[in-house]
Amino acid sequence: MLKEKELKFLVEERKKHPDLFKQKTFLDDAEFLKNFGFFLEQKGVLPSGYLKLWPQDFIVEEVPKNERIQTVDLESFLNQKKNVVKSGPTIYATLVKCGLSTLEAIEEINSFLELSKNKIQFSGIKDKDALTGQLISFRETTIEKLRQIESPYFFLKNVYSGKGAIEIGGLRGNQFIILVRTDDSFREKSFLENLEKIEKEGFYNFFYLQRFGSPRLINFYWGFLILKGEYQKAILSFLSSAGQREIPYFKKLRETIKENSGNWEKIEKILEPFPLIFQNEAKVIKYLKEKPRDFIGALNQIPEQVQLWVFAYASLLFNRKLSSFLEKEAEPPEKMPLILSKDKNDWLEYFDFLKEDGIQLPSDPVLWEEREKTKWPDSRIPTALRVWEKKMKKRKQEQVQAHKRLKDPLTSLATLPIPFEGQGLSRLLKGEKGCCAMWDNNFWWSDQIGFFGIALERTDQGFFLRQVVSPVHPFDRELINEKLPLVINPDESVSLERLSFGDQKFFLSLKMVENLLKLRLGAEKRAATASSPGNG
Repeated sequence: MLKEKELKFLVEERKKHPDLFKQKTFLDDAEFLKNFGFFLEQKGVLPSGYLKLWPQDFIVEEVPKNERIQTVDLESFLNQKKNVVKSGPTIYATLVKCGLSTLEAIEEINSFLELSKNKIQFSGIKDKDALTGQLISFRETTIEKLRQIESPYFFLKNVYSGKGAIEIGGLRGNQFIILVRTDDSFREKSFLENLEKIEKEGFYNFFYLQRFGSPRLINFYWGFLILKGEYQKAILSFLSSAGQREIPYFKKLRETIKENSGNWEKIEKILEPFPLIFQNEAKVIKYLKEKPRDFIGALNQIPEQVQLWVFAYASLLFNRKLSSFLEKEAEPPEKMPLILSKDKNDWLEYFDFLKEDGIQLPSDPVLWEEREKTKWPDSRIPTALRVWEKKMKKRKQEQVQAHKRLKDPLTSLATLPIPFEGQGLSRLLKGEKGCCAMWDNNFWWSDQIGFFGIALERTDQGFFLRQVVSPVHPFDRELINEKLPLVINPDESVSLERLSFGDQKFFLSLKMVENLLKLRLGAEKRAATASSPGNG
Protein backbone atom coordinates (compact mmCIF):
# COMPACT_ATOMS: atom_id res chain seq x y z
CA MET A 1 0.00 0.00 0.00
CA LEU A 2 1.48 3.32 -1.08
CA LYS A 3 -0.13 5.26 1.77
CA GLU A 4 1.11 2.77 4.37
CA LYS A 5 4.68 3.03 3.06
CA GLU A 6 4.56 6.82 3.22
CA LEU A 7 3.23 6.80 6.78
CA LYS A 8 5.85 4.30 7.91
CA PHE A 9 8.61 6.48 6.47
CA LEU A 10 7.18 9.65 8.05
CA VAL A 11 6.84 7.99 11.46
CA GLU A 12 10.56 7.19 11.37
CA GLU A 13 11.39 10.72 10.21
CA ARG A 14 9.32 12.18 13.03
CA LYS A 15 11.30 10.17 15.58
CA LYS A 16 14.53 11.64 14.17
CA HIS A 17 13.27 15.25 13.76
CA PRO A 18 10.28 15.85 16.09
CA ASP A 19 10.59 19.64 15.82
CA LEU A 20 9.99 19.49 12.06
CA PHE A 21 6.57 17.88 12.56
CA LYS A 22 5.06 20.39 14.94
CA GLN A 23 1.73 21.68 13.63
CA LYS A 24 0.37 25.12 14.33
CA THR A 25 -3.19 26.33 14.69
CA PHE A 26 -3.98 28.98 12.10
CA LEU A 27 -6.51 31.78 12.36
CA ASP A 28 -8.47 32.68 9.23
CA ASP A 29 -9.05 36.26 10.28
CA ALA A 30 -9.98 39.22 8.08
CA GLU A 31 -6.37 40.33 7.71
CA PHE A 32 -5.17 36.90 6.54
CA LEU A 33 -8.08 36.48 4.13
CA LYS A 34 -7.19 39.75 2.38
CA ASN A 35 -4.44 37.74 0.66
CA PHE A 36 -7.16 35.80 -1.14
CA GLY A 37 -9.32 38.71 -2.21
CA PHE A 38 -11.65 38.91 0.80
CA PHE A 39 -13.06 42.09 2.24
CA LEU A 40 -14.74 41.32 5.55
CA GLU A 41 -16.55 44.06 7.36
CA GLN A 42 -15.64 44.03 11.04
CA LYS A 43 -18.72 44.05 13.25
CA GLY A 44 -17.59 43.35 16.76
CA VAL A 45 -15.75 40.24 17.92
CA LEU A 46 -16.70 37.10 16.07
CA PRO A 47 -16.78 33.75 17.90
CA SER A 48 -13.83 31.45 17.34
CA GLY A 49 -13.99 27.79 16.49
CA TYR A 50 -12.13 24.85 14.98
CA LEU A 51 -12.88 23.80 11.42
CA LYS A 52 -11.79 20.30 10.39
CA LEU A 53 -10.40 19.44 13.81
CA TRP A 54 -11.17 15.87 12.70
CA PRO A 55 -11.74 14.87 9.03
CA GLN A 56 -15.28 13.68 9.84
CA ASP A 57 -16.14 17.22 10.93
CA PHE A 58 -16.26 18.12 7.22
CA ILE A 59 -18.47 15.86 5.09
CA VAL A 60 -18.80 16.36 1.33
CA GLU A 61 -21.35 14.36 -0.66
CA GLU A 62 -21.41 14.82 -4.41
CA VAL A 63 -24.63 15.50 -6.32
CA PRO A 64 -24.19 14.19 -9.91
CA LYS A 65 -26.35 15.48 -12.74
CA ASN A 66 -28.37 12.31 -13.24
CA GLU A 67 -27.70 10.32 -10.08
CA ARG A 68 -28.71 10.39 -6.43
CA ILE A 69 -26.48 12.01 -3.81
CA GLN A 70 -23.27 10.06 -3.29
CA THR A 71 -23.52 9.57 0.47
CA VAL A 72 -20.72 8.51 2.81
CA ASP A 73 -22.96 5.90 4.47
CA LEU A 74 -21.97 2.24 4.57
CA GLU A 75 -23.84 0.33 1.84
CA SER A 76 -23.40 -2.89 -0.14
CA PHE A 77 -20.61 -3.27 -2.67
CA LEU A 78 -23.00 -3.92 -5.59
CA ASN A 79 -25.81 -1.50 -6.46
CA GLN A 80 -29.06 -3.32 -5.75
CA LYS A 81 -31.15 -1.22 -8.15
CA LYS A 82 -28.96 -1.05 -11.27
CA ASN A 83 -27.64 -3.35 -13.95
CA VAL A 84 -24.46 -5.23 -13.10
CA VAL A 85 -22.43 -6.80 -15.92
CA LYS A 86 -19.13 -8.19 -14.68
CA SER A 87 -17.00 -6.85 -17.54
CA GLY A 88 -18.30 -3.39 -18.41
CA PRO A 89 -17.97 -1.57 -20.82
CA THR A 90 -17.99 1.08 -18.06
CA ILE A 91 -18.17 0.34 -14.35
CA TYR A 92 -19.44 3.04 -11.96
CA ALA A 93 -18.87 3.16 -8.21
CA THR A 94 -19.22 5.51 -5.26
CA LEU A 95 -15.80 6.28 -3.77
CA VAL A 96 -15.94 7.08 -0.04
CA LYS A 97 -12.60 8.33 1.30
CA CYS A 98 -10.99 10.04 4.28
CA GLY A 99 -7.44 11.40 4.66
CA LEU A 100 -6.71 11.28 0.94
CA SER A 101 -7.40 13.72 -1.87
CA THR A 102 -9.31 12.39 -4.85
CA LEU A 103 -6.12 12.25 -6.92
CA GLU A 104 -4.27 10.36 -4.18
CA ALA A 105 -7.14 7.88 -3.84
CA ILE A 106 -7.22 7.32 -7.61
CA GLU A 107 -3.45 6.75 -7.59
CA GLU A 108 -3.85 4.22 -4.78
CA ILE A 109 -6.68 2.42 -6.62
CA ASN A 110 -4.62 2.32 -9.78
CA SER A 111 -1.71 0.71 -7.94
CA PHE A 112 -4.05 -2.33 -7.82
CA LEU A 113 -5.62 -2.03 -11.29
CA GLU A 114 -2.63 -0.74 -13.33
CA LEU A 115 -4.81 1.13 -15.84
CA SER A 116 -3.81 4.07 -18.02
CA LYS A 117 -4.66 7.31 -16.22
CA ASN A 118 -7.57 8.24 -18.53
CA LYS A 119 -9.44 5.01 -17.72
CA ILE A 120 -10.50 6.25 -14.27
CA GLN A 121 -12.70 9.34 -14.43
CA PHE A 122 -14.30 11.65 -11.86
CA SER A 123 -16.16 14.96 -12.03
CA GLY A 124 -14.34 16.91 -9.32
CA ILE A 125 -11.61 16.80 -6.69
CA LYS A 126 -12.80 16.44 -3.12
CA ASP A 127 -11.02 17.63 0.03
CA LYS A 128 -8.24 15.57 1.61
CA ASP A 129 -8.99 16.45 5.23
CA ALA A 130 -12.63 15.46 5.01
CA LEU A 131 -15.00 12.51 4.74
CA THR A 132 -16.23 12.55 1.12
CA GLY A 133 -18.38 10.57 -1.29
CA GLN A 134 -18.27 10.88 -5.09
CA LEU A 135 -19.09 8.95 -8.25
CA ILE A 136 -16.19 7.58 -10.33
CA SER A 137 -16.09 5.48 -13.51
CA PHE A 138 -13.70 2.74 -14.69
CA ARG A 139 -13.02 1.35 -18.13
CA GLU A 140 -11.07 -1.77 -19.14
CA THR A 141 -11.40 -3.48 -15.77
CA THR A 142 -13.82 -5.86 -14.06
CA ILE A 143 -16.07 -5.75 -11.02
CA GLU A 144 -14.15 -8.65 -9.48
CA LYS A 145 -10.91 -6.67 -9.59
CA LEU A 146 -12.64 -3.74 -7.88
CA ARG A 147 -13.96 -6.10 -5.20
CA GLN A 148 -10.40 -7.08 -4.25
CA ILE A 149 -9.29 -3.49 -3.51
CA GLU A 150 -8.89 -2.80 0.21
CA SER A 151 -7.67 0.29 2.05
CA PRO A 152 -8.09 1.82 5.53
CA TYR A 153 -8.54 5.20 3.79
CA PHE A 154 -11.33 4.49 1.29
CA PHE A 155 -13.88 1.95 0.07
CA LEU A 156 -16.03 1.44 -3.04
CA LYS A 157 -19.79 0.84 -2.91
CA ASN A 158 -22.92 0.83 -5.13
CA VAL A 159 -20.97 -0.65 -8.05
CA TYR A 160 -22.88 -1.03 -11.33
CA SER A 161 -22.18 -1.17 -15.07
CA GLY A 162 -23.27 1.10 -17.89
CA LYS A 163 -22.12 3.16 -20.86
CA GLY A 164 -20.17 6.38 -21.29
CA ALA A 165 -17.86 7.81 -18.63
CA ILE A 166 -17.84 10.61 -16.08
CA GLU A 167 -16.57 14.00 -17.27
CA ILE A 168 -14.81 16.75 -15.33
CA GLY A 169 -17.44 19.21 -14.09
CA GLY A 170 -20.28 16.76 -14.74
CA LEU A 171 -22.11 17.36 -11.49
CA ARG A 172 -24.85 19.59 -10.12
CA GLY A 173 -22.95 20.42 -6.96
CA ASN A 174 -21.92 19.13 -3.55
CA GLN A 175 -23.81 18.74 -0.28
CA PHE A 176 -21.86 19.74 2.83
CA ILE A 177 -22.27 18.79 6.49
CA ILE A 178 -19.86 20.95 8.52
CA LEU A 179 -19.20 20.79 12.24
CA VAL A 180 -17.47 23.83 13.77
CA ARG A 181 -16.20 23.11 17.29
CA THR A 182 -16.60 26.35 19.25
CA ASP A 183 -15.52 27.61 22.67
CA ASP A 184 -17.18 29.86 25.26
CA SER A 185 -17.27 32.79 22.82
CA PHE A 186 -20.15 31.12 20.96
CA ARG A 187 -23.51 32.84 21.51
CA GLU A 188 -26.50 30.77 20.48
CA LYS A 189 -28.86 33.76 20.26
CA SER A 190 -26.56 35.75 17.94
CA PHE A 191 -25.98 32.63 15.87
CA LEU A 192 -29.69 32.03 15.33
CA GLU A 193 -30.28 35.71 14.48
CA ASN A 194 -27.48 35.65 11.90
CA LEU A 195 -28.77 32.39 10.47
CA GLU A 196 -32.24 33.89 10.06
CA LYS A 197 -30.71 36.92 8.33
CA ILE A 198 -28.81 34.69 5.91
CA GLU A 199 -31.96 32.72 5.13
CA LYS A 200 -33.75 35.96 4.20
CA GLU A 201 -30.98 37.96 2.51
CA GLY A 202 -28.45 35.34 1.38
CA PHE A 203 -24.68 35.82 1.61
CA TYR A 204 -21.76 36.79 -0.60
CA ASN A 205 -20.35 33.60 -2.08
CA PHE A 206 -16.56 33.96 -2.00
CA PHE A 207 -14.22 31.19 -3.10
CA TYR A 208 -12.65 29.94 0.12
CA LEU A 209 -9.17 28.61 0.91
CA GLN A 210 -9.63 25.06 -0.38
CA ARG A 211 -9.80 26.59 -3.90
CA PHE A 212 -6.24 27.88 -3.40
CA GLY A 213 -4.65 24.55 -2.57
CA SER A 214 -4.41 24.07 1.17
CA PRO A 215 -1.96 23.82 2.92
CA ARG A 216 0.34 25.60 0.45
CA LEU A 217 -2.23 28.23 -0.61
CA ILE A 218 -0.22 29.43 -3.63
CA ASN A 219 -1.68 27.53 -6.59
CA PHE A 220 -3.33 30.72 -7.93
CA TYR A 221 0.19 32.10 -8.45
CA TRP A 222 1.04 29.22 -10.79
CA GLY A 223 -2.16 29.83 -12.75
CA PHE A 224 -1.20 33.50 -13.01
CA LEU A 225 2.27 32.57 -14.35
CA ILE A 226 0.74 30.21 -16.92
CA LEU A 227 -1.57 32.93 -18.22
CA LYS A 228 1.51 35.17 -18.56
CA GLY A 229 3.32 32.43 -20.50
CA GLU A 230 5.99 32.02 -17.79
CA TYR A 231 5.90 28.22 -17.83
CA GLN A 232 9.39 27.60 -16.43
CA LYS A 233 8.75 29.89 -13.49
CA ALA A 234 5.43 28.14 -12.81
CA ILE A 235 7.10 24.71 -12.77
CA LEU A 236 9.99 25.78 -10.53
CA SER A 237 7.65 27.48 -8.05
CA PHE A 238 5.35 24.44 -8.02
CA LEU A 239 8.28 22.19 -7.15
CA SER A 240 10.11 24.33 -4.61
CA SER A 241 8.00 27.14 -3.14
CA ALA A 242 7.13 26.31 0.47
CA GLY A 243 3.47 26.57 1.39
CA GLN A 244 2.17 28.95 4.03
CA ARG A 245 0.73 26.16 6.16
CA GLU A 246 2.96 23.21 5.35
CA ILE A 247 4.70 21.60 8.31
CA PRO A 248 8.41 22.53 8.70
CA TYR A 249 9.48 19.09 7.46
CA PHE A 250 8.00 19.66 4.00
CA LYS A 251 9.13 23.28 3.92
CA LYS A 252 12.68 22.08 4.47
CA LEU A 253 12.26 19.40 1.81
CA ARG A 254 11.16 22.02 -0.74
CA GLU A 255 14.19 24.13 0.16
CA THR A 256 16.34 21.10 -0.69
CA ILE A 257 14.53 20.79 -4.03
CA LYS A 258 15.20 24.48 -4.70
CA GLU A 259 18.90 24.07 -3.93
CA ASN A 260 19.09 21.20 -6.45
CA SER A 261 17.01 22.89 -9.16
CA GLY A 262 17.96 21.43 -12.55
CA ASN A 263 19.41 18.24 -11.06
CA TRP A 264 16.26 16.29 -11.82
CA GLU A 265 17.78 12.88 -10.98
CA LYS A 266 18.68 14.01 -7.47
CA ILE A 267 15.26 15.61 -6.92
CA GLU A 268 13.59 12.38 -8.06
CA LYS A 269 15.58 10.54 -5.37
CA ILE A 270 14.51 13.11 -2.74
CA LEU A 271 10.83 12.54 -3.58
CA GLU A 272 11.07 8.74 -3.77
CA PRO A 273 9.62 8.06 -0.28
CA PHE A 274 6.44 10.06 -1.12
CA PRO A 275 4.65 8.36 -4.07
CA LEU A 276 1.30 9.91 -3.08
CA ILE A 277 2.07 13.20 -1.34
CA PHE A 278 4.40 14.30 -4.14
CA GLN A 279 2.88 12.30 -6.99
CA ASN A 280 2.40 15.35 -9.23
CA GLU A 281 5.90 16.65 -8.58
CA ALA A 282 7.23 13.17 -9.41
CA LYS A 283 5.44 13.15 -12.79
CA VAL A 284 6.95 16.53 -13.67
CA ILE A 285 10.44 15.48 -12.58
CA LYS A 286 10.26 12.22 -14.54
CA TYR A 287 9.49 14.19 -17.71
CA LEU A 288 12.16 16.84 -17.10
CA LYS A 289 14.79 14.12 -16.72
CA GLU A 290 14.25 13.31 -20.39
CA LYS A 291 13.49 16.84 -21.65
CA PRO A 292 15.03 19.27 -19.15
CA ARG A 293 13.99 22.48 -20.98
CA ASP A 294 10.50 21.48 -22.11
CA PHE A 295 8.41 23.12 -19.39
CA ILE A 296 5.19 23.10 -21.42
CA GLY A 297 5.59 19.34 -21.84
CA ALA A 298 6.16 19.09 -18.09
CA LEU A 299 2.87 20.91 -17.42
CA ASN A 300 1.12 18.47 -19.70
CA GLN A 301 2.05 15.65 -17.32
CA ILE A 302 -0.34 17.05 -14.70
CA PRO A 303 -3.29 18.42 -16.73
CA GLU A 304 -5.77 18.26 -13.83
CA GLN A 305 -3.45 20.37 -11.69
CA VAL A 306 -2.85 22.95 -14.42
CA GLN A 307 -6.59 23.33 -14.79
CA LEU A 308 -7.01 23.81 -11.04
CA TRP A 309 -4.25 26.44 -10.94
CA VAL A 310 -5.87 28.55 -13.63
CA PHE A 311 -9.26 28.12 -11.95
CA ALA A 312 -7.66 29.27 -8.69
CA TYR A 313 -6.36 32.48 -10.28
CA ALA A 314 -9.80 33.10 -11.80
CA SER A 315 -11.31 32.57 -8.34
CA LEU A 316 -8.90 35.06 -6.80
CA LEU A 317 -9.96 37.67 -9.35
CA PHE A 318 -13.60 36.87 -8.60
CA ASN A 319 -13.01 37.44 -4.86
CA ARG A 320 -11.19 40.70 -5.53
CA LYS A 321 -13.98 41.90 -7.81
CA LEU A 322 -16.68 41.02 -5.29
CA SER A 323 -14.74 42.77 -2.52
CA SER A 324 -14.38 45.88 -4.65
CA PHE A 325 -18.17 46.29 -4.54
CA LEU A 326 -18.35 45.70 -0.80
CA GLU A 327 -15.55 48.17 -0.01
CA LYS A 328 -17.44 50.88 -1.90
CA GLU A 329 -20.68 49.79 -0.18
CA ALA A 330 -22.12 49.11 -3.62
CA GLU A 331 -24.51 46.26 -4.31
CA PRO A 332 -22.78 43.52 -6.37
CA PRO A 333 -24.62 42.05 -9.37
CA GLU A 334 -26.59 38.88 -8.73
CA LYS A 335 -24.15 36.92 -10.91
CA MET A 336 -20.55 37.61 -11.86
CA PRO A 337 -18.62 35.91 -14.68
CA LEU A 338 -15.22 34.22 -14.40
CA ILE A 339 -12.39 34.99 -16.80
CA LEU A 340 -12.43 31.37 -17.97
CA SER A 341 -14.56 32.00 -21.02
CA LYS A 342 -14.19 33.07 -24.62
CA ASP A 343 -16.57 35.96 -24.15
CA LYS A 344 -14.66 39.25 -24.34
CA ASN A 345 -17.10 40.91 -21.94
CA ASP A 346 -16.33 38.35 -19.24
CA TRP A 347 -12.64 39.24 -19.37
CA LEU A 348 -13.31 42.97 -19.46
CA GLU A 349 -15.10 42.72 -16.10
CA TYR A 350 -11.62 42.15 -14.64
CA PHE A 351 -9.73 44.62 -16.83
CA ASP A 352 -8.28 46.67 -13.96
CA PHE A 353 -7.11 43.62 -12.02
CA LEU A 354 -5.52 42.03 -15.10
CA LYS A 355 -3.83 45.32 -15.87
CA GLU A 356 -2.51 45.51 -12.32
CA ASP A 357 -1.21 41.94 -12.58
CA GLY A 358 0.51 42.61 -15.91
CA ILE A 359 -1.65 40.27 -18.02
CA GLN A 360 -2.37 41.67 -21.45
CA LEU A 361 -5.78 41.44 -23.04
CA PRO A 362 -5.90 41.59 -26.84
CA SER A 363 -7.53 44.90 -27.72
CA ASP A 364 -7.59 44.43 -31.48
CA PRO A 365 -10.88 42.84 -32.69
CA VAL A 366 -8.89 40.55 -34.99
CA LEU A 367 -6.90 39.25 -32.02
CA TRP A 368 -10.10 38.63 -30.10
CA GLU A 369 -11.49 36.73 -33.06
CA GLU A 370 -8.30 34.65 -33.22
CA ARG A 371 -8.42 34.00 -29.49
CA GLU A 372 -12.01 32.81 -29.64
CA LYS A 373 -10.96 30.09 -32.11
CA THR A 374 -8.57 28.61 -29.53
CA LYS A 375 -9.18 26.32 -26.58
CA TRP A 376 -7.41 28.62 -24.08
CA PRO A 377 -8.21 29.14 -21.33
CA ASP A 378 -11.04 26.72 -20.55
CA SER A 379 -11.54 23.24 -19.21
CA ARG A 380 -9.33 21.87 -22.01
CA ILE A 381 -6.22 23.78 -20.98
CA PRO A 382 -3.82 20.80 -21.26
CA THR A 383 -5.07 20.14 -24.80
CA ALA A 384 -4.43 23.78 -25.66
CA LEU A 385 -0.88 23.50 -24.36
CA ARG A 386 -0.21 20.43 -26.51
CA VAL A 387 -1.62 22.14 -29.60
CA TRP A 388 0.45 25.22 -28.85
CA GLU A 389 3.59 23.08 -28.40
CA LYS A 390 3.14 21.36 -31.78
CA LYS A 391 2.48 24.69 -33.46
CA MET A 392 5.57 26.19 -31.85
CA LYS A 393 7.81 23.29 -32.99
CA LYS A 394 6.56 23.59 -36.55
CA ARG A 395 7.06 27.36 -36.57
CA LYS A 396 10.54 26.99 -35.09
CA GLN A 397 11.51 24.64 -37.93
CA GLU A 398 10.26 27.17 -40.45
CA GLN A 399 12.17 29.95 -38.68
CA VAL A 400 15.41 27.95 -38.70
CA GLN A 401 15.12 27.54 -42.45
CA ALA A 402 14.34 31.23 -42.92
CA HIS A 403 17.24 32.16 -40.66
CA LYS A 404 19.67 30.24 -42.84
CA ARG A 405 18.64 32.34 -45.83
CA LEU A 406 19.42 35.62 -44.04
CA LYS A 407 22.79 37.34 -43.81
CA ASP A 408 24.41 36.93 -40.42
CA PRO A 409 22.26 39.28 -38.27
CA LEU A 410 25.28 40.19 -36.15
CA THR A 411 26.89 42.07 -39.05
CA SER A 412 24.50 45.01 -38.77
CA LEU A 413 25.17 45.26 -35.04
CA ALA A 414 28.92 44.99 -35.53
CA THR A 415 29.00 48.16 -37.69
CA LEU A 416 28.32 50.27 -34.59
CA PRO A 417 31.08 51.54 -32.27
CA ILE A 418 30.87 49.16 -29.31
CA PRO A 419 33.57 49.95 -26.74
CA PHE A 420 32.16 47.72 -24.00
CA GLU A 421 32.35 43.95 -23.97
CA GLY A 422 31.69 41.38 -21.25
CA GLN A 423 30.18 43.67 -18.62
CA GLY A 424 28.93 46.25 -21.13
CA LEU A 425 25.35 46.65 -19.89
CA SER A 426 26.43 46.72 -16.24
CA ARG A 427 28.89 49.51 -17.00
CA LEU A 428 26.25 51.52 -18.83
CA LEU A 429 23.87 51.15 -15.88
CA LYS A 430 26.59 52.37 -13.51
CA GLY A 431 26.86 55.62 -15.44
CA GLU A 432 29.52 55.12 -18.12
CA LYS A 433 28.76 56.56 -21.55
CA GLY A 434 28.98 54.40 -24.65
CA CYS A 435 27.25 51.70 -26.68
CA CYS A 436 26.63 48.03 -25.92
CA ALA A 437 25.27 45.28 -28.20
CA MET A 438 23.36 42.30 -26.87
CA TRP A 439 21.44 39.47 -28.50
CA ASP A 440 19.90 36.07 -27.97
CA ASN A 441 20.00 33.45 -30.73
CA ASN A 442 16.94 31.70 -29.27
CA PHE A 443 14.87 34.62 -28.00
CA TRP A 444 11.40 33.35 -27.01
CA TRP A 445 8.58 35.83 -27.47
CA SER A 446 4.93 34.96 -27.76
CA ASP A 447 4.98 31.71 -29.75
CA GLN A 448 8.11 32.49 -31.79
CA ILE A 449 11.76 31.61 -31.19
CA GLY A 450 14.62 33.17 -33.11
CA PHE A 451 17.43 35.73 -33.15
CA PHE A 452 16.80 39.11 -31.51
CA GLY A 453 19.51 41.71 -30.94
CA ILE A 454 19.78 45.39 -30.03
CA ALA A 455 22.43 48.08 -29.61
CA LEU A 456 21.90 50.33 -26.57
CA GLU A 457 23.70 53.65 -26.09
CA ARG A 458 23.96 55.80 -22.97
CA THR A 459 24.49 59.55 -23.39
CA ASP A 460 24.10 62.55 -21.10
CA GLN A 461 20.43 62.65 -22.16
CA GLY A 462 19.72 59.00 -21.23
CA PHE A 463 19.47 55.59 -22.88
CA PHE A 464 18.79 55.29 -26.64
CA LEU A 465 17.99 52.32 -28.83
CA ARG A 466 20.44 52.62 -31.76
CA GLN A 467 19.88 49.41 -33.69
CA VAL A 468 17.58 46.41 -33.76
CA VAL A 469 17.96 43.11 -35.59
CA SER A 470 14.77 41.06 -35.44
CA PRO A 471 14.41 38.71 -38.43
CA VAL A 472 11.76 36.59 -36.70
CA HIS A 473 9.82 38.74 -34.22
CA PRO A 474 7.69 41.71 -35.34
CA PHE A 475 9.27 44.91 -33.99
CA ASP A 476 8.21 48.55 -34.32
CA ARG A 477 11.26 50.14 -35.92
CA GLU A 478 10.04 53.63 -35.08
CA LEU A 479 11.64 52.99 -31.69
CA ILE A 480 15.15 53.14 -33.21
CA ASN A 481 16.99 56.29 -32.05
CA GLU A 482 14.24 56.93 -29.52
CA LYS A 483 15.01 57.50 -25.84
CA LEU A 484 14.10 54.45 -23.75
CA PRO A 485 12.21 54.91 -20.44
CA LEU A 486 14.78 52.74 -18.66
CA VAL A 487 14.70 52.45 -14.87
CA ILE A 488 17.48 51.06 -12.67
CA ASN A 489 15.78 49.48 -9.66
CA PRO A 490 17.18 49.48 -6.09
CA ASP A 491 18.12 45.79 -6.42
CA GLU A 492 20.20 46.70 -9.52
CA SER A 493 17.69 45.04 -11.83
CA VAL A 494 16.42 46.90 -14.86
CA SER A 495 12.94 47.64 -16.21
CA LEU A 496 11.18 50.03 -18.53
CA GLU A 497 8.64 52.58 -17.37
CA ARG A 498 5.11 52.77 -18.76
CA LEU A 499 4.99 49.06 -19.50
CA SER A 500 1.62 48.83 -17.80
CA PHE A 501 -1.24 47.11 -19.55
CA GLY A 502 -3.01 49.00 -22.32
CA ASP A 503 -3.06 50.00 -25.95
CA GLN A 504 -0.10 52.35 -25.77
CA LYS A 505 2.12 52.49 -28.82
CA PHE A 506 5.29 50.39 -28.84
CA PHE A 507 4.09 48.26 -25.87
CA LEU A 508 5.08 44.84 -27.26
CA SER A 509 8.37 46.04 -28.77
CA LEU A 510 9.39 47.74 -25.51
CA LYS A 511 8.52 44.59 -23.61
CA MET A 512 10.82 42.59 -25.92
CA VAL A 513 13.66 45.04 -25.22
CA GLU A 514 13.02 44.83 -21.48
CA ASN A 515 13.17 41.02 -21.53
CA LEU A 516 16.44 41.05 -23.50
CA LEU A 517 17.97 43.58 -21.09
CA LYS A 518 17.07 41.34 -18.16
CA LEU A 519 18.59 38.30 -19.90
CA ARG A 520 21.82 40.20 -20.61
CA LEU A 521 22.08 41.66 -17.10
CA GLY A 522 21.49 38.24 -15.55
CA ALA A 523 24.23 36.72 -17.74
CA GLU A 524 26.68 39.49 -16.79
CA LYS A 525 25.98 39.02 -13.08
CA ARG A 526 26.54 35.26 -13.33
CA ALA A 527 29.76 35.81 -15.28
CA ALA A 528 31.01 38.32 -12.70
CA THR A 529 30.24 35.90 -9.84
CA ALA A 530 31.97 33.00 -11.59
CA SER A 531 35.15 35.04 -12.19
CA SER A 532 35.36 36.62 -8.72
CA PRO A 533 38.01 35.38 -6.21
CA GLY A 534 37.02 32.14 -4.51
CA ASN A 535 34.78 30.95 -7.34
CA GLY A 536 37.51 29.16 -9.29
